[in-house]
Formats: sequence, C-alpha cells, structure tokens
Amino acid sequence: MKPLTGLPVDSLVRVSEEVGIPLKDLLELVQQVENGASAAFLARYRADLCAGIDERGIQRVLQKLADVRDLIDRRISMMASLRQRGVMSDELRKHLEQATNRRELNDLFMPYRERKPGPAEEAIEKGLDPLARLLWAQQDGADIAAEVAKHVAADNGLESDGDVLEGAYAIAAQWLSDKPEILQALRKIYLRDSEIVLTARPEAAKAPRVQELDGFRAKLASIDWKKRLSIRRALRSGLLEMDFVPPTSATATFLERRLIQDAESSYAPHLRRVVEVALGNGLADRIKHNIQAYLDERTDEQGIEAYRKSLRAALLAPPASNLNILGIEITRSGDWHAALIDADGRLAECAVVRSNGKPARHERELAATTETRPAEAAADGPPPEQASSEALSKASPAARPEAEETPAASAAEVVTGTNEVEKTAEVAGLEEASADAAAAEATEPGSPEPAKPTEPAPKESRKRRTQQVELSEFLASHQVDLVVYGPGPKPHTIDEYLRSQIRKSGKMHIPSRSVRDSGARMYAQTPMAKKEYRRLPWTFATAASLARRVQDPLAELAKADFRSTGVGQNYLELNSDLLRDAFRNELECAAHDVGIDANQASVALLSLVPGFTERLARRVVEDRKQRGPFESRDDLRRVDGLNDRIFAQAVGFLRVNGGNLLDNTGAHPQYKELHKRIAEAAGCDLPTLLNEPDRLDAIDPEQFAGPDRSVLLVKSAISELKPERRQVRGSFKLPERAVALRTDDELQAGAQVAGVVSNTAEFGAFVDIGADQDGFLHVSQIQRDLVVDSRPALQSGDPIEVFIRPPLPGNRRIGLSMYPPRSAPARDAADTRRRGPDRRADGRRRQGPRNSGRYDRDKPFRQVFGPENDRRGKRERIDPSLSLDEKLSMLTDKYRTKV
Repeated sequence: MKPLTGLPVDSLVRVSEEVGIPLKDLLELVQQVENGASAAFLARYRADLCAGIDERGIQRVLQKLADVRDLIDRRISMMASLRQRGVMSDELRKHLEQATNRRELNDLFMPYRERKPGPAEEAIEKGLDPLARLLWAQQDGADIAAEVAKHVAADNGLESDGDVLEGAYAIAAQWLSDKPEILQALRKIYLRDSEIVLTARPEAAKAPRVQELDGFRAKLASIDWKKRLSIRRALRSGLLEMDFVPPTSATATFLERRLIQDAESSYAPHLRRVVEVALGNGLADRIKHNIQAYLDERTDEQGIEAYRKSLRAALLAPPASNLNILGIEITRSGDWHAALIDADGRLAECAVVRSNGKPARHERELAATTETRPAEAAADGPPPEQASSEALSKASPAARPEAEETPAASAAEVVTGTNEVEKTAEVAGLEEASADAAAAEATEPGSPEPAKPTEPAPKESRKRRTQQVELSEFLASHQVDLVVYGPGPKPHTIDEYLRSQIRKSGKMHIPSRSVRDSGARMYAQTPMAKKEYRRLPWTFATAASLARRVQDPLAELAKADFRSTGVGQNYLELNSDLLRDAFRNELECAAHDVGIDANQASVALLSLVPGFTERLARRVVEDRKQRGPFESRDDLRRVDGLNDRIFAQAVGFLRVNGGNLLDNTGAHPQYKELHKRIAEAAGCDLPTLLNEPDRLDAIDPEQFAGPDRSVLLVKSAISELKPERRQVRGSFKLPERAVALRTDDELQAGAQVAGVVSNTAEFGAFVDIGADQDGFLHVSQIQRDLVVDSRPALQSGDPIEVFIRPPLPGNRRIGLSMYPPRSAPARDAADTRRRGPDRRADGRRRQGPRNSGRYDRDKPFRQVFGPENDRRGKRERIDPSLSLDEKLSMLTDKYRTKV
C-alpha cells in the first residue's frame, strides 16, 4: 500500500480544499503521521502542524486521504488491464484520470469488463454488428429493409427479418447500457421517482413491529435513514417483503429522447424497441442495484454519525467516583444477584437477592438432579452450583450454622455471599466449584479443612450453609451510596421492592436508578471477565459490571464488544466494519480527552494510549502489581519496552495522582518551562494557578510565541490548565427522588404529608408520598375547585399536601385525602352502622317472623334518588327565613282536607 506522502499534488490540493486546511499544513500533517505521530498527539500538543483541528478532525482528514489512495490504486489497476487488452485510448485515459469516485470509475470500465455470453455477444458472432451500427448512426437515405435481408440465413439461426432485428436491437441496447452519462442520469431519475411497497408475510402480520410497516409505500428520496434501518431489520428477519416500483415511463421517455434524433424518421420505431430491450436485458436491474447500494451507503454513513454522537455521550458521562455502588442483576427469574463495588473500584461483597422467595431456575434443576442422582454418584461431591454456594458460605466470617431452607417469604431476602474482600485478593473464595478450586480455597487461612477427595461427602454438607438476611439488613450493615440495576420487565415492582427495603434499612438517603445493561452479561462470560473476577459466576460479574458502568462508564465500556454497547436504535443493522471502526475511534478519542489513570486503568483501557500496544499495557499492569503504584509519570520509564519515543507520545494522556499536580493533568512535560512562565505571568505558582483558573483569562498567548513556538501551540498549552480540559466529563450528581422516603412513623393514619402527583386518571390521582408505593387520592377526596367533570385538574409533577386515611381491612392501598380527618375518634366498622329497634347490641339484625329477611312485595317503592326526589325535596323544604305565621300557613295549606 502506498504511503500518504506519495499521493499526487492535485489530490492533496482537492483534499485540502474539502477539509479547509492549508496545503502546507496538510503536507506537514501527512509527514508527521508517516513518521509515527498519532492523531491525538498532533491535535493536542502540535496544533501548529494541523491548523488547530481536533483529533476527530484529523481522523477525518486521514480517512479522506486513505480513500484517495485507494481510488488511485483502483484506477491504476483498471488502466493496466485496459492496456493489456489493447483498448486504452487517450480519451478513455483522460476520463479515468478525471474520475473522483469509485462509481465513476466503474461506469467507465463497464464496457470493457469481462462478461458472460449474452444476446448481444451472440448477435455479434452472427455478424449483426453492421446493422446495429446503422441503426445507431441513424443516417438518412439508408435502406433498413435491404440491410436486414442481407443477414437472413438459416444456417446462422436467423430465419426471418424479426430474428435479425432482435439481434441488432440487443447489440444497440448493450451500447446504450454501457454509456456512463446514461447511467448517471438514470440514477438520478430512479432516486427521485422510485417507490417501495412493503407487505407483511402472512405468518408475521400480527407482529407489533410489522403492523406499522405493513402497506408502507413511499418514494426512496423521502425515506430517512432511521426508517431505512427499520425496514432493513424487518427484511433481514423475514417479516416483510419489499416490492421495488421503478419509474418505467419516465425512464423510457428519457432514453428515447437521448437516443432518437428524429421522432418522425424510419429509425424511431426500431430505436424505441432498442430502449425496451435495454430495460429488459438488465439495465433497469443494474440501476436498481446501484440505487439500493447508494442508499445503503448513505444510511450507513448517517447511522454511523448518529451512533458516534450517542456513543460519545455514553463514554463521556460523569463518573460516580468515590461512591460505594451496589449493582443488582435482575434479568433472571427467581434470584437477583448483587455485587458491591467500593469507592476504589474493587469488588467488596456479593449477595443473592430473592425477589419472591422462589428458587431460581438453575437451583430447581440442581434440586431435580440431586433427587434423581443415584446413591453411588454421591461420592463425586456436590455439583458446581452447590459447591459455589458452599464457597460463598466459607468466605463469610459470620456465624456459619447450617441454615434450614425457609419458606417463600413476601419480602425479598438476601443470601450473603462473601465478606469484604481484601484488595490484594479480590473475590478470593468465590471461584467456581471445581475440585482444584475448592481444594485451593480450603487451604487459605481461616478456611475449614477440605474433605479428602476419596471420601464421599456427607449428605448434609451438600445443603446450602449460608446465612439468610433481608436486603434491608444488608444495606444497614454496609456503606452503600447508590443502588443500580438493569431494566427489568416490571419497573414499578422493582422500584416498590427497593423502596421498601431502603425504608426498612433506615437509610432513606440511598438512591436507586436503572442503567443500561447491554453487553454486561456478554462481557461477564468472556475469558477476560473470568480472569478479572477470578472465575466468579457470571451473574455476580454482571452485577459488578453494572455498578462499574456507573462508577466509570469509559473504563467499563472499553471492555465491551462493539456489537453489545446498546447505544442507539437499530445500530446492529449498520455495516459491521464501519461500526467497529467507529466504536474504536470514539473510544480512543474519549480516552484521550479524559486521560487514563496509570494506577487503576485496565489492560483494555491502557491499550488505547497513543503508542501503546496490548502487550505493553499488560507490562504496565504487571509492573504496578509487582513494584507498587507509580508515584509520578516519570516512573513509567521503568516499564520494560516503554522507550523514549513511546513515552513522548503517551505521557500526555496518562494520569498519576502523586506529588506533582501537573502529572494529573494533560500538561506535557516538554512544555514544563512554558507552564512555569505562564504561572509567573499570572502572578502565582502552578498549584495556585490550577486552583484559580480564572487567572488564565488575563494571559495573552502572543507574549509567549516565538520562531519555534506558534500562537496555536501556546493556546493549546494554556488550555491544558483549564478545568474544562481537566474535567471533561463533569461531576456526577446522585439521582434525587421527587419526594424523600419517609419512615413508618411519619406515614401514620391522619398525618399530613407533602407529595408529588405521579399520575392522574378520571377516578383520581396517584401521589408519591415517600412510601413503598404511591398513595391513591380518590376524586371524591379532592377539593372541589380541583375537580372538572369528575376528572382532577391536577397534573403529573404538581406538589400537593394530603392527609393519610386509615387503611381498610385487607387492603394494602394507601388512601389519601385533601380534607383533614374528623376530630371524633374513629369507631370500629361494626359500630359505624346505625342501630335501630330491629338490631341487637352486637350490630347484627334481629331475625323474626316479621323481619326474616324476605322482601315485602306489597310495600310501595319509594324513590330516594333521581330528579323526582330532588323536586319533592324542594317542595317540602321550608325557608328558615320565614316568620312563624307564614310557616303555619304553609303547613295548613299542605294538610288541608279537600271537600
């Protein structure tokens, strides 16, 4: 492959104009890249060589140069092939050299490409080429019928004039199909007027994502890239069928105008037939294929650009550093697995959280296997899952009496997995239960002596010997600053469970949030994860990965596969090669912008340092394990294989939190004297300048510029001292609840609490009051000025003051009211009913012959509701403002006997 420095000058000039970089700077940039300088180093520390563009801009420039180099290589190979066959001409050479993209080159090379024998080649072998040229030239005065009669010969298979003309039509149609200008014009027509029609297959018509696309019809030019990705996904899954509707009439009209010189001549009918043959012999299919390929390229480009933006936002999300985070893996039915990550990013403890008290699927299979296993197979020891449970129990320093299996409980429970793991031996004792792992674990201090391999394990030893505690007790006994979990199928149930456990623990300040878990399980089952977590079961590794994704998103996503990032919609439908390159480039750019901690970064993250390889990154990790953490960036020179050239490229992107404050910034050591002069100009020392970055605004970069140092370079050095460059990701903010959680004492009946409306309906509103679940505010308990046609005028997010109503027997719902409770003490449910002469002292109705529960049909029906009752009440109502004489007169008139 040719180096970039060998590109022609005209190509460099064209690229320089496209990207907006002076030709001199572009030539210097190409020279530095060919000498081994990385794009990150040039953008950050040699801004004078790249016109001040950033790393992503340099990558785009290099990609354009690589595309030009590939185009030149393809042009050279085409021209060599044409010379070999002796068909190269000066005009063709000129067109090939002026082509600016691969599509134009392919159009020019199309007539000379080796093809399979077709109708045109067979007609040429039969000698119909002169007739075809006659039709193509359209000369006046030619006798077409006489020329056709000359070629009629039975021995060539041309038995009639129609056979001769069809052969000539095929030759002329091929000439028409090979003209580059015709192909370019037809692409524009197809792209403008073509349509697609989508039809669902009968077996997939009821699929939700198919119903919205079934019967979809639109022009290709009007479909955006997101819709194209959805269509591509549905077509790939076999749920839809697509019909391509080309603009046949517009295409034929265009070809006839370009081919026929005189529509009234005798050649016109023959040339119209040539157009029909050309479209039927593959021209339409070729244009259709080209249009689809072009749209796929456009879709991939636009989708990749959107993927880059989404991935950049995920990688540069604020890290929750210095927080103890509890990650919970909830995707499996049955048990929930949790892992606590301390503030240093190390695994502190594991736990199994049971949401419903039911055993998980693998435990049910284990129980069934244990029951059906023959008695003589018991000597083989416990199965791996059971041995793993025993390993978890051995690692716990708490009392280890053999616990009996508890029945299914309503509250979720936690099975303690391990105690706090030492930093020097993370998750020791949590290895999968194999014979070697169990023996190695039992030899550690404080572990019970393992049984001999030859002796059968007692039946009781295969039972789970772990202590069972509630999640609330686990939270109360550990320092947990945040609880994270993957999105589950029932988010309200998950939130209700976590709220109840947090309230029960007494630590109302612990927040919880859902995080993206795409790729976490996939990484947890990779060899890298097994080595990192020392063969910890993948469920715990997944929970730990979720917690670390919040603690340091960049470091955790660096270990993920590009196909499982979960960033963007339908991103897996994009070109896999482009997707992989985009993921790698954005990951490198994000790591270079943030900086990589040399004492805590993993091998995957260290390999992103400019000049580093995976082998060198492993050496850095091994060195800090053997000799201890690095005190300064100069200590990295002790790593074997890190020479001066690599050190100069990489040191600016490494961070060491030591005695020198500049080692924890992006300031390059080669500008050490410049930074001191900048601090002197600001009237302070470097530590003060880092703490008071506002002093940098008053510094003029031109006073430090010189023959060997441009103004752009000085500005780049000053920017490394500013907080926006030192803290690219910003600060993490703990999620805040709309309403703080309250204790049970604060949620007693009759208490007035402040809440926030979470949802509204016609029959009332749901209010978050800091309890396990939202309280229900019935429409009858809402103030009348907030009710409109039996619908509350409240909206989600409105603050509101409510009173807690007494709970009804057997009802877990929290009733709310906007009216204060009555001052009279509440009576029992039996005492609230009215007592009469036919009721006993205990409230039950007396049974007798006159009132035995039968319905008295002779008793007249009395309407106690409706408009008639309202009118009667109005007639019987007496105005209290009337005088006594007026009231007596009204009563006399009412009860006067009619004669």
